[in-house]
Amino acid sequence: MGSARGQLIDAATDKPAQQREIKYGVKVHWSDHKNSAFGLKFGGTTFSDQTGHFSLPHLVVGQQYAIDLVNRPKDESGRVSSRNIETFTPRSSQPVNLGRVEAPRPREPYTPPTIEDRIAAAYKIKGTPEEHSARAEKIARLSSQYLLILYGDRTSDVIRQFMTLRYKDEDIRALMSSFQLLACDAESGEPLSEKAREIERNLGLDSDPPAPGIFILDVKGEHESEINFADLSTDGKVSKDKLFKFLKDNQYPVLDAREMLDAALKQAKEQNKRVIVQETATWCGPCRRLSLFLDQERKLWERDYIWIKLDHRWTGTRKIMDKLRDSAPGGIPWWAILDSDGRVLVTSNNDKDEGNNVGFPTSHAGREHVRGMLKQTAIRLTPMDVNELVEALKQKQD
Repeated sequence: MGSARGQLIDAATDKPAQQREIKYGVKVHWSDHKNSAFGLKFGGTTFSDQTGHFSLPHLVVGQQYAIDLVNRPKDESGRVSSRNIETFTPRSSQPVNLGRVEAPRPREPYTPPTIEDRIAAAYKIKGTPEEHSARAEKIARLSSQYLLILYGDRTSDVIRQFMTLRYKDEDIRALMSSFQLLACDAESGEPLSEKAREIERNLGLDSDPPAPGIFILDVKGEHESEINFADLSTDGKVSKDKLFKFLKDNQYPVLDAREMLDAALKQAKEQNKRVIVQETATWCGPCRRLSLFLDQERKLWERDYIWIKLDHRWTGTRKIMDKLRDSAPGGIPWWAILDSDGRVLVTSNNDKDEGNNVGFPTSHAGREHVRGMLKQTAIRLTPMDVNELVEALKQKQD
């Protein structure tokens, strides 16, 4: 039998981490899939002492062990979590000296933005107004959404009432997944308001400037609608029922995930290509970054791949993703590359990083995993092409 010892160091203070709970063991997956969820077995639990030192006894020589740091918040006993801090393999019965093992800084508790924060963020323009508008239109197109122009004075009661419903009311929040919000301040004379004027003219309305309200635009130019806040209000306050009806009447059509996948596989077979399936959601920032990257580089990767995005708004998405994932861990974006028969060739779960989902890869290890995914599945792309894609991924900024 082997053993190991080390000293736990607090990353925030560079001092010994005292009386911290440590769990260790062999990673055992809960299913036959190598990327399925797992637990630590054939180990145990110990605590660091007053000097941060800890010992791990009764280890099997040649077996790989993981060490997790357990977090048990005093005021939230039900929210126990753990975080991997080290992996090692004892090679003999001699004790393994792990040296200094860093206890990572605790994650800051999440504080949700206030409505004032939400309004400020919505009206903040990135780049020029024209660039800001073009980016919102691109995201709407890539996310299968309509563009919703919120036109009004950012300090007004109606804007605050709308934003409160948008973020606090579950029914309105669910409907807003159909729309990419583009806020335009009626008091600033921003060029964005020209879009609101254009929609009014197309609908046969003549107010100039437009009355404060909501303007909905399909970026393909196939769907337009408008309503002002006066018509959305009851007794001087934005009505949830009226807003719900307007959004419901103008929501994005629900697509069929199975039809999307079948069409992509058919096209892949006809063109000798693979299929990239991306599990996504409109509220997911990393999903958006991955989509913007793929859209930017599509002239290169489209030589070998068909890309589809399966949103859980679509009928049948959950059933398809459950099959493709096969219990693979991680959030979204999660993605896989299939052959033209629908077989999973590779996924965004990185075997070299405990099967973690790289999502939109921001680390070197994540980008190298993407390199491996492309190398393993490429048909026409050369190693130089793959290098170009990985380099572009490294440079991609949201």
